[in-house]
Amino acid sequence: MSPGFDADWEKNGYADKAVKVISTWIEAQKLTGCTVKVLKEPKRTHMILAVVEATKGKTEEKTILFYGHCDKQPPCTEQWRKPLQPYTPTVEGNRLYGRGASDDGYSAFAIIGAIKACQKLGIPHDRCVVVIESCEESGSMDLGYYLDSIKSVIKTPSLMVIMDSGCGDYERLWVTASLRGNVSKIF
Repeated sequence: MSPGFDADWEKNGYADKAVKVISTWIEAQKLTGCTVKVLKEPKRTHMILAVVEATKGKTEEKTILFYGHCDKQPPCTEQWRKPLQPYTPTVEGNRLYGRGASDDGYSAFAIIGAIKACQKLGIPHDRCVVVIESCEESGSMDLGYYLDSIKSVIKTPSLMVIMDSGCGDYERLWVTASLRGNVSKIF
């Protein structure tokens, strides 16, 4: 769970496990020009940083910044209908039910899957920087710290893709063209 919902988050190690699953999966995709690092400072949450260099014919000057998170809120076990349970992934029809199946549990997999598809199909892409944080549900308390520490890696993005927003229903794909909220620092 996100640190705001688990006082012993470091001791319990769930974030460690989630970050390990995601970073190991990214490395296993063997994307051309991809490096993966897990950033973790004492008393701070994790951040996964994956950089995929631009493909031949694309400029290194253009960077697409992708953002997602992997932390979760409490599972609210009393709200799950039988036989569904938060920690038991279940497929019904064409839907996956389970804690983490939505609210950004997909973000790293969707981002890397899209880049992999481009490479497999020979579609050129610009340099991609992927950041996956682990405390969004608790207010992203370490996001600014890590973004400051990787400014030279991020450079100036020409496009930012934020993989976390709302949706009106679960019957169709929703795209948010601009975000509500605030910006406290532009790098």
